Amino acid sequence: MKSYYRVVLAILLLPVVFISNNLIALMIAKLFDITGGLWFFVAITLTQTILMIGFTLYLAIGRWKLAFNDLGFDWSKWAAGLRQGLFYGPLVFLLVSLGGALVQLFHPLTDEIQPFAKIVLEAGSATEITVLCLFAVVLAPVAEELYFRGLLFGVLKDQVGLKGGILFSGLFFGLMHFDLLRLLPLAIGGMTLAWLYQKTGSLYASITAHGVWNGLMLIILLLSETG
Repeated sequence: MKSYYRVVLAILLLPVVFISNNLIALMIAKLFDITGGLWFFVAITLTQTILMIGFTLYLAIGRWKLAFNDLGFDWSKWAAGLRQGLFYGPLVFLLVSLGGALVQLFHPLTDEIQPFAKIVLEAGSATEITVLCLFAVVLAPVAEELYFRGLLFGVLKDQVGLKGGILFSGLFFGLMHFDLLRLLPLAIGGMTLAWLYQKTGSLYASITAHGVWNGLMLIILLLSETG
């Protein structure tokens, strides 16, 4: 029952983050009279990242009294985790790409690009592109891996076993990107990162692999713009 209760709390954490972030977005829009554009996106994304990390640490460490090592932050493994993430990151990217190709066979994706990709393509300077790359390759992987692998995968694994934990945490990862056409490849990415976290016992590995995945996607996006 205790594990089930933790699963419910872990799942409910993300809607709390989204609701809080949307309220902050409304406040920013009202105070500064802006509702779009790159820097509005940056401000809201940064806020969401801080909220996700903050709420996750509050729940795991503040409420459940877990240690950082329980979340995969064993400092003695950071160097090995970095190497493992760099090695397996291209594999994550490849599997996600294959999942996308499979979806394309049965339901061709529309030409409409995702909001983040649109922001990247509209970036007008090297500074703006660098800031967006920082979010995609560093900040987003840290926040998402801490929550989806460090917290959610851990409590799901305790409740439904290793295979169930990998499967359901990956599916939830895909669903929380709110893109049904890309649910399969995103879920594959999430499951692969959960497998890597389990294999290495290091969140540094999954964070790095996630960053490599996002970085490769960004490179392809930027190359397609100049091609």
